Amino acid sequence: MNRLLLCCSACLLTMVVPGLDGPLAQERVGLSGALGQLLEEGIPDLLVRKEKGDEEKLLDPIIMIRGSWVTTMEDTIEHQAGDKTVLIDSSKMDTSQFGHREGFVLDNVELGVEGRHRKSGVYYRAKFELVPREKDGNPASGDYLRDAYAGWNGLSVLDWRIGRMKIPFSQANMKSTEHRWMVNSPVLDTLVPKRQVGTQLGLSDPWGIVALKGGVFNSTSLASEQLRDTEKLMWVGRGEFQGKRLLETLGLKLSWIDFKVGGSFASVKENYDVRTKHQWWGVDTHLRVGPVQVEAEYTVRDFYSVPLLDGSSTANHGVGWHVDLLVDLWPGVVDLAVRLEQMDGEEELVRGFSTTLSTDELVPQKKRWVTAGARLHISPEASLLLNYVYREELEGFSFDNDMFIAMF
Repeated sequence: MNRLLLCCSACLLTMVVPGLDGPLAQERVGLSGALGQLLEEGIPDLLVRKEKGDEEKLLDPIIMIRGSWVTTMEDTIEHQAGDKTVLIDSSKMDTSQFGHREGFVLDNVELGVEGRHRKSGVYYRAKFELVPREKDGNPASGDYLRDAYAGWNGLSVLDWRIGRMKIPFSQANMKSTEHRWMVNSPVLDTLVPKRQVGTQLGLSDPWGIVALKGGVFNSTSLASEQLRDTEKLMWVGRGEFQGKRLLETLGLKLSWIDFKVGGSFASVKENYDVRTKHQWWGVDTHLRVGPVQVEAEYTVRDFYSVPLLDGSSTANHGVGWHVDLLVDLWPGVVDLAVRLEQMDGEEELVRGFSTTLSTDELVPQKKRWVTAGARLHISPEASLLLNYVYREELEGFSFDNDMFIAMF
């Protein structure tokens, strides 16, 4: 058996040199010789990944601190519970972007490190969140780990990574917190799975016009949770078209315009929680013309509720969309942004006997929000965001409880 393995290895590490006549036609050279010849002749320049800057960053620290001051309008409504009329106070809702928040909030304290070895193409990223409280409608947890992955992107047409990362789904989901136009991400982001442990492969053409990403991931809520079988694995795919890259390839250098469109799909046969079949799909786009930028997205989540005692299960259909407009009023100093969005998480939940509305009840309600805000760039590393959120609940309990947020 060992001899067989040695023979197979010898075959894999040798090759016939083409273009030679006579006895040299059967000459064999080692794999290292073939790679040396390739490196000597040079990889086509089109496939070489272009670096930004000349400095190689093997150890680049990640530090982000976001704090905010929030105030929410208070409102009281009457609710008929049987033969009794109950007053429900909006200030008794859970402290959440979907509920009631007051005072100072430490939103993020992220610490980590990342780097890339230019010659080999190997890169890595490890990041921790020291404030793992409820965010974007997700329950509070002790999951401090955010990113922990390593990868290789030595060629411009290939990018492979493994570890814990954001799944390649949804423009809003993949956008880094520090690059958000608003304080909060769109509410449709609550429909989409976030970071998972798995592996991802990215492919693109040499010009970067069309890019494809695909991967297989866990469907757990925490990084430490483990699966019992492969039916709980999530399969994810995404495609993007870069309009600006196409124009550049055609020789049109239009620095004032940029256009991108993407589509995503994800599926898991038996989600970790809720333990039923889940499917997601969505489309998104980004357009920039001079100082004006527009981002839009439409996302759908189809899943089944937990089976009842009789084995029956209800099909649920969550859907959300948003349109964001950003204007560089004073480029590099002041931005103005407006967002119109709507989301319906699933069928309306049945209320219990408590007069305190929980986040689990508030998040899935059908809602339409309008957010307007401004961002002041104090320095390349610091900015001040001011957001006013007009919140309109289209089902369930509707309060006049708009929210104002100032974040640094």
